[in-house]
Amino acid sequence: MLTHPSLPFSGATPISRQHSALASLAIAPRRGLKTTQLLDIFDRAGEMGLDDHQIARLTGWPMSTVTSTRNGLVRAQLVEARSDVRAVSPYRHFTTIWRRRVQS
Repeated sequence: MLTHPSLPFSGATPISRQHSALASLAIAPRRGLKTTQLLDIFDRAGEMGLDDHQIARLTGWPMSTVTSTRNGLVRAQLVEARSDVRAVSPYRHFTTIWRRRVQS
């Protein structure tokens, strides 16, 4: 079953969670556009997929926006991690390759 990507927010204290939730609501109109843009990027990347650093370079988005938007797509079961390959980040650490999930 597919779900809709949710708005992310967090916080270690009640007030920080409240502020995070309010900020999340404020960006909600742009979130849909970014989600659509990211799905298009995954569609163009095809089976090969992309890692978060590649997405950040393509979009110019901060890494937090990339991961937040991508995580929403993962939760919605529209994007998945490739288990057969991994990349190396600019910081020389292994990183996950993500691709559009094949819908059955």
